[in-house]
Amino acid sequence: MSKSLRDLQCVPGINWLRAFLSVAVVAWHLGSFGQSLIFEKSGYVHHVFTLSDLINFHVLLLAVPTFFLISCYLYARKNPTINYCKERLVRFAMLAVFWTMAAAIWMNGYRGLLSLRPASSRSFITLILSAGHTPYYFFVSLIILTVVTHIFSKLSTILNVILFILACILIFVLPEITMTYSLYALSAFWNPMNFFPYPFAAILLARNESFLSKRNPRLFMIAVLLVAAILLGFYEWRFYINEIFSRGQVHAIPAFTRLSVVCLSILLFSIGLTRSIKTNRTIDFMSEQSLPLYCLHPFFIVLLNEFSFAGLPFSPFFIEMFKIMIVLSACYLTSLLFRKVA
Repeated sequence: MSKSLRDLQCVPGINWLRAFLSVAVVAWHLGSFGQSLIFEKSGYVHHVFTLSDLINFHVLLLAVPTFFLISCYLYARKNPTINYCKERLVRFAMLAVFWTMAAAIWMNGYRGLLSLRPASSRSFITLILSAGHTPYYFFVSLIILTVVTHIFSKLSTILNVILFILACILIFVLPEITMTYSLYALSAFWNPMNFFPYPFAAILLARNESFLSKRNPRLFMIAVLLVAAILLGFYEWRFYINEIFSRGQVHAIPAFTRLSVVCLSILLFSIGLTRSIKTNRTIDFMSEQSLPLYCLHPFFIVLLNEFSFAGLPFSPFFIEMFKIMIVLSACYLTSLLFRKVA
């Protein structure tokens, strides 16, 4: 989610994506749109697809993959040097370490830090890739995806097409492997393999930017992606519901190891490439604050959960929107305060 002002000015739709997808992350972690039986450890077997499932799993969960796509796309457009790559990797690593440790201390103090000590080589790998099972796995995966983008952005388009197809096949089969061999980590929300299609998609989109800026090719691609996502969604909700997926991520269906998520993320990003989209000061501000919001919101959600909103004379929907506004306001104000002090 790092910002390149020059690139964002060239593609104003990216500002809109960054602004609202950062809010989507907050809404997901707050559970603002409710939770169906898919979130219940034993009740998931009686699950029936609901509107909240559509919003949660096919809208809100597009945020992280689309952020990866944005980052890889802007990186691929730059034709960056190895030194620039190193600078980004160091920055992402520092963000991952700092915020993971800060979250551990915030939750449990010194004991939180002790909980980060791995008990085995396997738990060490899980600790690193999941950033201690915190939202900051984002930065760990971003390190890996940046390296992939840097390497393959210098190679042929045909190779990137082949690798994109192979990465999509991987996403399609991973849930089956997870269920067959009870290897929940293969489809865990923090597994970088979830996001392998996005660097190749970003490279291909960057190389065909002028072609996709034309209305008809872009609309055709969007239509194909939408149809594919719908068909894949039916398949996933029919065959991917299993108790193994609820380990470490509550819900009994993969968060990101779904090909429909790949299609919808690319679709959403393609809409953001529309040149006729205009931005404004509010969207620019929210876009600029997307990284601070992502980093800070878990802390304020913990505080917010200490308060009970039961008994208030308002509809549940209004209360949930109010909670989102509280978290957004707290994060934005904190970010501005630190910027002023610095």
